[in-house]
Amino acid sequence: MTWHLTDSNGKHIVQVCGDDTCQVEALSNYIQDGLLNEEAVVVFAKPALRKHVISHLSALNFDVQALKDKGQVKFFDAEFMISSLLIDETIDQQAFYELVESQIETLHSKCGKIRVFGGMVATLWNTGRYEAAMQLEELWIGLTQKYDFSLLCSYSLGNFDPANYEETLQRIFNCHNYLTPVEVDDSSDNSGSVGEAVMDVLTLAWNRAAKEVNKAKQNLNQSPSSGLLN
Repeated sequence: MTWHLTDSNGKHIVQVCGDDTCQVEALSNYIQDGLLNEEAVVVFAKPALRKHVISHLSALNFDVQALKDKGQVKFFDAEFMISSLLIDETIDQQAFYELVESQIETLHSKCGKIRVFGGMVATLWNTGRYEAAMQLEELWIGLTQKYDFSLLCSYSLGNFDPANYEETLQRIFNCHNYLTPVEVDDSSDNSGSVGEAVMDVLTLAWNRAAKEVNKAKQNLNQSPSSGLLN
């Protein structure tokens, strides 16, 4: 199962996956849809995730090396990229332009249609560098406003204690505070396996956190200072 945050036009999506296998499948599907739509694809991911995704795409009969050779798919190491962007634990905007935006700019002029997997925000988040994660997210937001492309971010909660799901989700929401979490159906009748029990806990935690976020957004939009009320 995956849980989603999204913007109003669906161009920026955040997926929260219950485990690593789910994350690989979700990212592979995202890339597959882009390739079938003749879009260029840019992937910033950690080595392990990149390796599993390439293997998954190969199993779907995609010649990944051929796609890389003709420039339709580009893979970048998220950890190495982060090390090049960070100066004193702060994201350097000029480095972001030279290393990230330039890739989007080139592909946009060449291919027009692009989709991006931005695994760097999640990588920063996983290592507790939340301020840098939010700085990088702001730069991605600016990029989506400058160029027309879809952006996916993805988080795996496979190694997190279910007791900390709500705190974990709140940190994810804070990194993507302009997106809206989508509540999921928590009324399904599961058979009671350990995996399903964990999913139930995550679903309930997600819906509680989503309600708080959506309530806060609604209150902000209805406040006189927002300019939406006369």
